[in-house]
Amino acid sequence: MRLSKIRRQMAAAVAGLLVVATYTLPASAAAPLATLDIRAEQFAEAPVGNYVYASEMGTDTVYQINLHTLAIEDSFYAGDGPNGMAFSEDGSRLYVANMYEPTISVIDTSNHALINQITLPTGAFDLEVGYGGQLYATPWHDDVRIMKVDTLGNSYAGDFHSVSARVGDEALLQISPDKRNLYFADTDGSLGTVAAYDVSGSEPKLVWTNERSNLLEQYSRFDLGGNGQDLALSNDGQWLTYLTGGGNGVNGGDDNVGVLRTSDFAVVDDFESGRPPSEGVFSPDAAVYYAVHTDSNITMHVLDGDKYLAAPRYGDWPSFRTPYQPGLALGGSKARELYVDPTGRHLFAASGLKVLVFDTGRRVTPEPGAWALAAIALAMLSANRNSVCR
Repeated sequence: MRLSKIRRQMAAAVAGLLVVATYTLPASAAAPLATLDIRAEQFAEAPVGNYVYASEMGTDTVYQINLHTLAIEDSFYAGDGPNGMAFSEDGSRLYVANMYEPTISVIDTSNHALINQITLPTGAFDLEVGYGGQLYATPWHDDVRIMKVDTLGNSYAGDFHSVSARVGDEALLQISPDKRNLYFADTDGSLGTVAAYDVSGSEPKLVWTNERSNLLEQYSRFDLGGNGQDLALSNDGQWLTYLTGGGNGVNGGDDNVGVLRTSDFAVVDDFESGRPPSEGVFSPDAAVYYAVHTDSNITMHVLDGDKYLAAPRYGDWPSFRTPYQPGLALGGSKARELYVDPTGRHLFAASGLKVLVFDTGRRVTPEPGAWALAAIALAMLSANRNSVCR
């Protein structure tokens, strides 16, 4: 059956709009698309809407950034020294770890009002929401273990047995997409420790660790280097990286990053990220890994060639510059936190006193504009009407 003339015209219009929406070239691939006046500590992607949030410890502020416009849409007070952030599963609440006071702030995301503060034994550094809404937080500076918070009762629920008597200062957390597995990494030890916990039950259970004493050698033991810097988990929960100051030492390499498979914690890949490894993030499809290379560069590493080639590309830019910002000490512009939006298009870098947003040259998920979406809907409606008439 041939398309009618109107339907052919609509199809052509939709195709043209989709091409424009998906492949419009940036004004300059070398320069950031946007520069935001935020000294961000951490990013947290909202599960509802099209926003990412950035914490700014020095001003006790959290910023809401629109991922379409790349502009700050709102800012609000979130406690004394906000750092790590995590959303409730429905996105109605934002939990903020406060470093300079022993609390976790509870923010209503509909209006960004501070509606509660949960008291802890010490200030919190990082946090994640796990299965059943249970909240887990690491201490900023104290002799305690991983802390639990009951989000239903908004109350501290004690700590739990971890791989050591204390988890150290500024330890890092990641949570699996199904909220059932919690990943931990320390940052202040010369012998870096990574651990995985099953948090699907009433009490967390240790699943794996590389810790030196190895708990009577129950788990596969290997060295991942020391002075932990960053812990990154792929969006699908299959891959984990633990960046350390001297590199993971995989296959005898220097300053390299090992990619761990979370099903069995085997190192399945490694690459050199720069000296020293400090910060990294996976693309949404886990085909690419972006890592801070030097004080002024972020480099792209292809992990899965097939996936990399499958996603639409209009440029191959192996690195992104984070230039020196006047008034900062040497190395002060080095990116300390990275985030990639759900489409894979935008790379956010917390660099010095700014957040720089780069175009990656990739599109993991197409981004049709409003006109394209309207044209698609109209074309489908027209097709359905013609089918009924025939």
